[in-house]
Parts: sequence; C-alpha cells; structure tokens
Amino acid sequence: REASALRRRLQALGYRYVIWHRHAELFEGGRVSDGFDGTPRGPGRPPTDDGFIREAFAGEPPVHEDALVVVFRVEF
Repeated sequence: REASALRRRLQALGYRYVIWHRHAELFEGGRVSDGFDGTPRGPGRPPTDDGFIREAFAGEPPVHEDALVVVFRVEF
C-alpha cells in the first residue's frame, strides 16, 4: 500500500503512533471550583473530523479505538 507523504514524514521524524483524543475539552484545564470535573462533554469527535488524520491515514483502520482515543500506527 502507498503511504501518504505526510505519513512518510512522520515516520522519518521517529513517530510510531498518532493518538486522536476524542474529547479535546479534557485538556482545556479548569478548576473543580469552576465546575470542571474532568469528564467528557458530549459524544466526542471522530478522527475523520481532522484534515491531518484524513490525509495521513486515509482508509487505514486504527490499531486501537475506545471511548476516549483512536490510535493509528505510523509505520507502513
């Protein structure tokens, strides 16, 4: 299979995996006193929402997927 130029570049830079976090809001921080409880809000975004993921991993299945993350292998 032909890897995208972006994926070849990731491999050349030493990346082995790319992890897509479905709930970016968990990394926005916040204080418990302000109502931030560290739980996901809503269903989470699929990795196909992101142009980077679409270009680098078009048609490639993830090696792991759960409610919080989707993991793609960079190696080809």
